[in-house]
Amino acid sequence: MIAFVELLPSVHALPDDIVQWCADRLAPYKRPAEICVLAALPAASTEKVLKHKLRDEL
Repeated sequence: MIAFVELLPSVHALPDDIVQWCADRLAPYKRPAEICVLAALPAASTEKVLKHKLRDEL
């Protein structure tokens, strides 16, 4: 499982920080295997995330 993450402009976190956050809060089978930090998630005009564009990035 891959987690695509968009950080707020005021937040500075590394993928390792996100992995640690997940480890503290999620069961092992729910943790993402990979973290992909993006400047902005692709979204439609309705602000829904366009999942097919995320799949294309893989």
